[in-house]
Amino acid sequence: RKIRVAEIAAEKILSISDSIKGDFMPLLRRSISDNFAYLTAGKYSQVLIDENMHITVIEEDNKERNIELESLSGGTLDQLYLSLRVGLGSILSGNQNIPLIFDDSFVQYDSKRLRNSIDMLAKESQRRQIILFTCQEREAELAKQMNIKFNYIKL
Repeated sequence: RKIRVAEIAAEKILSISDSIKGDFMPLLRRSISDNFAYLTAGKYSQVLIDENMHITVIEEDNKERNIELESLSGGTLDQLYLSLRVGLGSILSGNQNIPLIFDDSFVQYDSKRLRNSIDMLAKESQRRQIILFTCQEREAELAKQMNIKFNYIKL
């Protein structure tokens, strides 16, 4: 009898898991894709995540080919990771607008990637608090140049 109860529980857990995947994955893919397209200035139009959490991206100029993560540069991977963090933060919080905290997240970024990221986070800051820790001055300098309102604390 105990074995049957465990089997029923396992079936229910798998059923719930499949249901969550069915609802969650399309939202996650859409959110990550939108953020990633914005960060890459449209170079990559879509992020694909399969049921095994295997991630590939689609380049806007060549939509027939899925690009493996191993083929992306470190800076582009960081942009994808930022897209994932922002998207997951929104979905998992139930859109409760929990703060996003970043710690030296932009060290591999060139100036264009950094500008796009700061711009996206400025837009995101209209919905939630963004906390950015960094050992560099360039994020604050860029935010000033972009006329983004922020609080700066130097330790």
